[in-house]
Amino acid sequence: MVNNYLNSIKEYVLTNSKTIFIVLICLFALLRIYLGANLNIWFFVNSPHDDLLMLAYSNIPKYFNEWNILTLSKTISYPLFLFFVNFTGISYKLWLSILCLISGFLIMYAINKYITKNKVILILAFIFILFQPFNFEITTSARIYRNALLMPCTIIFLTTLYILINQLISKEFNTIKTIFWGIIVGLTFTFTFYIKEDGIMLLPILAVSLLVIILFKLYKLIKENKQNGKKFFSKPNMQKLIKIIIICIIPLLLFSAMTIGLKEVNNHYFGVSEINTRTDGEIGDFWKNLLKIDDPNKTIEVWVPTSTYEKAWNASPTLQSRPDLLGELLNSSWSQGNHTKTPAKGDHPSWALRDALYIVGLFDSEKTANDFFFKVNNELDQAFENGTLEESDKIFITSSATGKSVDELSQMIPYITWGLKTNLFYENIGYEIGPIPASTNTVADAQTEYGELVLNDNFIIATNNPDTVEFKEKIPTAIINTDILLYHTISYILVALSLIGFVGLGIHQIKNKFKNRTLTALVGFQLLLLGTFIVQIIGIAWFSSWIELDISGIMKFYTASSQGVFSLFEILSICGLIYLIINKKTLKGKLKN
Repeated sequence: MVNNYLNSIKEYVLTNSKTIFIVLICLFALLRIYLGANLNIWFFVNSPHDDLLMLAYSNIPKYFNEWNILTLSKTISYPLFLFFVNFTGISYKLWLSILCLISGFLIMYAINKYITKNKVILILAFIFILFQPFNFEITTSARIYRNALLMPCTIIFLTTLYILINQLISKEFNTIKTIFWGIIVGLTFTFTFYIKEDGIMLLPILAVSLLVIILFKLYKLIKENKQNGKKFFSKPNMQKLIKIIIICIIPLLLFSAMTIGLKEVNNHYFGVSEINTRTDGEIGDFWKNLLKIDDPNKTIEVWVPTSTYEKAWNASPTLQSRPDLLGELLNSSWSQGNHTKTPAKGDHPSWALRDALYIVGLFDSEKTANDFFFKVNNELDQAFENGTLEESDKIFITSSATGKSVDELSQMIPYITWGLKTNLFYENIGYEIGPIPASTNTVADAQTEYGELVLNDNFIIATNNPDTVEFKEKIPTAIINTDILLYHTISYILVALSLIGFVGLGIHQIKNKFKNRTLTALVGFQLLLLGTFIVQIIGIAWFSSWIELDISGIMKFYTASSQGVFSLFEILSICGLIYLIINKKTLKGKLKN
């Protein structure tokens, strides 16, 4: 009796699997939208360089027509997103949910097309991406700041890149489809690149992927001509090769074109062809020169001590003509009025520089400051060449952050450790603790009113050092907290399975001499994802190691993109492992044939 009942259920499920699949996808999508709609979004009211800056930038017409010293100090993708949100009249929280849904549908499409059509696996992959804890995290996604976009946008970009790779290597190469995905990759990469300054850490995976594809296509073309006894450097071959190269580099061409376009827009409105003048352009180059000056007084926390400023001034006649600028830097509010006794830490001097330039009248426009530091940087470059200034012999992984000695590298270990704990095992991910709404002062009220107008949403505000209180426990909050706990609980199993899947698939492909293109692409992409993840964790730890307070919170806040990278690695590796197990006999037969 029971067996008959179970068999009837099984038969019903198999018969109606497509309908059940669609219904489940819709139900989980609606649940995600429901949770997103009840997310308690908030911002810091005393944050002119962070939350409030993004809200101010989001008024795009005002941004381009009313310059101030904070213009061009941060990247533009998140403000453009806020501008778009406001334009549509749709809730900010709904748009965040839509981005998560897009990432979920894309990964499901990629797995279905290139790994397995098993509907159970597709639903589990969709759920895994859709309910990622980082997309609910109180300090990352619930805060009205650019980090909220990092995880979904990173997954969207990388998934479209994986689809493009498979389109390019497919034996049934379709030019139109490949160009379409190339354009999508170019657009998603450019937007993600300009969410934060560390978007450059996603450039290698794009560039390496496309380079490997070009080399693969070149190899296949040479091999094909050799087998057919044809000359490689014939006109048809060259035309085919040029076509392949052009299609492969569409994403980079789009990225370059959009970057040049944005620089030209900035040049028209602000007089400089730069995206960010805090870390690029002549002001940015001056900052980089300060960082590379050899100075024994530099520490892992203090990147630019007073003695470094003095060395720069002694080497530059143009700087010597403006002692008032040095005075403002040494007495900046960023240094509590005394840079010698309480020096500004980390990259804070780059912000202090903008304030000081404005105070002494050297920053009435971007062009004024740019022209001033053009002279200064030429003089500093000459000082480095003639030995007046010595370059630091420390290790630099980027010119925009301080170098580190071999002894200082060990100080990064706690940061790397917490980065791994947060990204792999969801340690310190929380939603139940949130900021207390601030007092009803005029500034807070005005910013809240403007912010809610921009976001088409209601939210709460907080001071920079808020007391904390638990949000009122309600159904969405309870579900979100359960979701975070569940991911944390199963994380150890998921990490183990993903590593086993990656290694197992790699060994399988090596043993079979990489005959299966799709599986080779999967292994190669997993390797690039893992490499990108490691680079991001080390890079963020390198930059953040001057911040001594709350290491776990800092690494959680800054590694939202790397969480997206590792989540994609996990899901692709586990799906690859399941595919191997399910199709073991089939694969052997195909490879023999």
